[in-house]
Amino acid sequence: MKIIEIVENNIISLDENDLIELEQIKNKFPDLPFEITESKLICNDYIIGEIQLKDKLFRIIPRHDALNLSHFFEMLLFIGKIKSQNLVSSSNKFNQSFGIQALVENYINICEELIKYGMTGTFHTEKTNSFKPSGKLIVSDYNKKLIPFQGIKTEIDIYNLNNNANQILKAALIKIKDYKFLNREYSYRLSSILSNFQNIKEYTSSYDNIKRDIDSFFSTNKYYPLCLEYAFKILLDYKLGYDSEGETQWNAFLENSNDIFEKYVRTILERELDSKVTKWAKPVEFAQLKYNAQIGVKSYAPDIIIDYIGGIARAVFDVKNKNFSPKHGSLSDSVSVADIYQMIFYAQQLNCGVCGLIYPTSENFDSIKLELKGNDIQFFLISIDMSMELFERNKNLIQKITKCLLYT
Repeated sequence: MKIIEIVENNIISLDENDLIELEQIKNKFPDLPFEITESKLICNDYIIGEIQLKDKLFRIIPRHDALNLSHFFEMLLFIGKIKSQNLVSSSNKFNQSFGIQALVENYINICEELIKYGMTGTFHTEKTNSFKPSGKLIVSDYNKKLIPFQGIKTEIDIYNLNNNANQILKAALIKIKDYKFLNREYSYRLSSILSNFQNIKEYTSSYDNIKRDIDSFFSTNKYYPLCLEYAFKILLDYKLGYDSEGETQWNAFLENSNDIFEKYVRTILERELDSKVTKWAKPVEFAQLKYNAQIGVKSYAPDIIIDYIGGIARAVFDVKNKNFSPKHGSLSDSVSVADIYQMIFYAQQLNCGVCGLIYPTSENFDSIKLELKGNDIQFFLISIDMSMELFERNKNLIQKITKCLLYT
């Protein structure tokens, strides 16, 4: 397979065949985050991942030196209610790359572990007539004259595996069967896994309900959360198309690096910080522009607000997917003036005394306190060391944020 690798936010030149195929894909799936312009593939800002056309793979890697594609795969899973300890303990089973191949292979690996541990079913109640009744008698339907002909009506609890969670897993397994680059070993293993789902129906509910059904499911099998998160990604984010003969023609797995990193950092704080962490559902208005009959609105939406009550916050932080290395180069260039202005504005709007910026780095730096002239706001530059193992990395960030909150 020919692999063409570029850095995110760059442009890929296309040959004529690729141009035609990608234009067809875009016409069929207009929501895919790229455009075709003047024989060039232009992805939306901050898009990473893979697009596979038959035997050619376009791989878009992160622009940030401290981040690689495997980091983003790990962060994607962590965002989906997967505890860091579970990810770490399972990491030796994973293809550590990012994209289509890793998504498919890792899903097969973790499904095997789930089946070994034991699939979880659910109870449902059925009404039945029987001459040898068991279960709960339905007294309201009791009719002595009909008993010799119909038996006694009862309710019995039946346990089976045909629940929403297992249906979602099966739907994802069926979808990846069409990945034509699966080698013989993985194809055999996939068929073996599917044999355990023979009596389970495919998921028929709208895909809009998948996250709700996943969140409402409980199992003592520790592999279910991770397995369901993979299934969620496969069903919603993994795209594939076919040619006129039904053969897989293309695959795509594309994500926004800025969104992933922001959600990852906020998820760490939501789970492990001993404070309420808020992200507004929609931006809050802070100003209006009026001209003739027109009114314009300006609004803001910080990434992370700590202990927000009645318009006042304890602290506010923003996540920046930018290079940050205070040991190298000019220290004053570590943070942009625009980002400083942004955080001062946030702190003033929220009436809080602590604010900060959080950056991904390839080594661990102590938090830097920014001394603001003529201002009492405590401003911090905070690093999250992506070279650390996931659990330690998350713990390290919590310690840094906790120290910042001592100033409140």
